[in-house]
Amino acid sequence: MKSRIIFSIVLFFLLFQAFLTYGLVSIFYDGSNDHSERPVNLVQRTDSEEAVIKKILELIELDDYKFHTGDINRNFTEKHMETIENRVIGYLDPDRNPGLLEIIGQNKIMVSEPYKFNAVKNIVKSLKEYVLICLEKKDFEKALSAFNAMVSMVIFSERGNEGAQVLICGMISTSLRVILSEVTNKLIDGAKENLTADRLEKMNQKINKCSECATGFFDVLKGEMNAVKTNFTNYPSGFYKNNFFKALALMLAFKSMDLYYGNAIDQYEEIMNKFMSVKDKPYAEACKKIKDTFADFETKAKTPYSIFLSRMHPLVMMAVPNLCRAFDQFVATKMRMNAISIRIALLKNSRSGGKTPLSINEVPNLPGLSSGKDKITDLFTGEKLKYSVSQTGEVTIYSCGPDMMDNGGKTDAYNGLSAGFDIKL
Repeated sequence: MKSRIIFSIVLFFLLFQAFLTYGLVSIFYDGSNDHSERPVNLVQRTDSEEAVIKKILELIELDDYKFHTGDINRNFTEKHMETIENRVIGYLDPDRNPGLLEIIGQNKIMVSEPYKFNAVKNIVKSLKEYVLICLEKKDFEKALSAFNAMVSMVIFSERGNEGAQVLICGMISTSLRVILSEVTNKLIDGAKENLTADRLEKMNQKINKCSECATGFFDVLKGEMNAVKTNFTNYPSGFYKNNFFKALALMLAFKSMDLYYGNAIDQYEEIMNKFMSVKDKPYAEACKKIKDTFADFETKAKTPYSIFLSRMHPLVMMAVPNLCRAFDQFVATKMRMNAISIRIALLKNSRSGGKTPLSINEVPNLPGLSSGKDKITDLFTGEKLKYSVSQTGEVTIYSCGPDMMDNGGKTDAYNGLSAGFDIKL
């Protein structure tokens, strides 16, 4: 009898150890195709919203965009001109499709279906190449139509993916805005003589709409936090239907780590709330708090031994993103969009016979420039943007960038996000 009890205890211990090991390996090292079933965040849509979202998703699902892994260049664009003109621009240009921006411009999550971010980026890049081709051919109407379609796609990227707006969604939207700002500047320079006051006003309205629809960095961060907390809770049970033993092993591993390190969700929420506490702070203060929080966090995750000794949950170490670069990109992109509004206002002013402002202090007084004082602010330094006018009337605008130092407008390949460089706007 005694030997049976001992045998049972040893067997239970071995089974416990095996399940725990299997669970830990599944969390940190599993490279199999056996994935957890994530809960679907269904989004309620009206009939008109349903029709619009479904149509845009059809464009994203086109094989030319969904499965294309190479660079989207001129050759790709010329090869797919018919698709771009008839299907993409034909539907996404709000001037051809009245009511489109009114629907996708609503400040809410509208997409519960999953889609590939890369396909969205491919569409926007192909539209960029299309604009450049049209500018070469001096076909300004088509160039403007493609610009309009780009605006629609950028706004759509803010409407979520799988029912959530997480950090990767925000980063994709940010990168698309960078492309849009580059194209807009090319359009303003290349079609300057052909952009009437009416065309400029329509462009300005679309740029303003695009800016209004941008999800704030800390709102995206909140969406990220909520999504990760849900995944922490549901990840083990997501395997239940397909692999019961894996679900059990993962649950055991999660609970064991919670007993040793403390509750993962509570720790993760505490760190993310520290990041979000700087929402209304100036850039310098906010950036320092983010870097300090992350530096302290990184120290605890330096080596496997330090992870074992730390009270920080390993899952939290995996889940907390490095926000420093992302934060800088969000701030820089917001200023790029502001600068487009300034350049359009400058061109409209010139068209009407007005004099080019010689000082940044005069810019907010430009006709049609809304929130001018906010738009001329360097969001990194809190001071005014650097502004100059050449003898030929060419306007230069730049931000000091994340290092908050005036480097005389010197730029680099990283759009001024590196120390020692500025951001040309």
